[in-house]
Amino acid sequence: VQIPASFMIDTVLFDFDGVVADTEPSYDLFWNSKAEKFNLGFENFAAMIKGETLRNIIGEYFKCASDSEKAAIAKDLDAFEQEMPYKEIPGSANFIRILKERGFKLGLVTSSSMHKMKYALAKLGLENCFDAIVTGDSIKEGKPNPQCYITAAQMLKSDPSNCAVFEDSINGMRAALGAKMRLFALSTTLPMEKIKMYSNTIFENFSNSQKILEALGDKG
Repeated sequence: VQIPASFMIDTVLFDFDGVVADTEPSYDLFWNSKAEKFNLGFENFAAMIKGETLRNIIGEYFKCASDSEKAAIAKDLDAFEQEMPYKEIPGSANFIRILKERGFKLGLVTSSSMHKMKYALAKLGLENCFDAIVTGDSIKEGKPNPQCYITAAQMLKSDPSNCAVFEDSINGMRAALGAKMRLFALSTTLPMEKIKMYSNTIFENFSNSQKILEALGDKG
């Protein structure tokens, strides 16, 4: 992969679910069951909302639910996230540590809550790896709005043109592109046919760290 001479990546931003941790199948079960319970009428509700904040999901799709029902959804999600397994996407934790050792600025940009991220990162042994964390609690508009990635770049004092983003969802990819950042897509959640229109740099996972480092312009 050729990187233009004027494009020097010094900052790497990661989505969490489906990028760092293999949690999307669990979320599919949770959200599709909620959609069925409330008769939302969507064939695959979980796929539609990937990357969106809980606030946006409840506000947009559960308008007919009562306040107590909306609160119960949030409470159920919190309990679910505390018990769900946090298995890493192959090679993700090691790759993040390699980037840290090589001096890249690292950011985590997720639509999940900071509450969840504290115990999720601890379970993966990554609690001290990120220089900035942007969660759904700290932004007004979730993905595909680029605000989350722009905020991360500002926190890290990085130019968006020097930032690379690893994403797996369409909403997340649109957010990264909207922030004018270099997008590296992962086919962990969606087939390549659906994501190749957003990025011509696609990886199955982080197993081949050297190949990905070369794509980032790091020759070691």
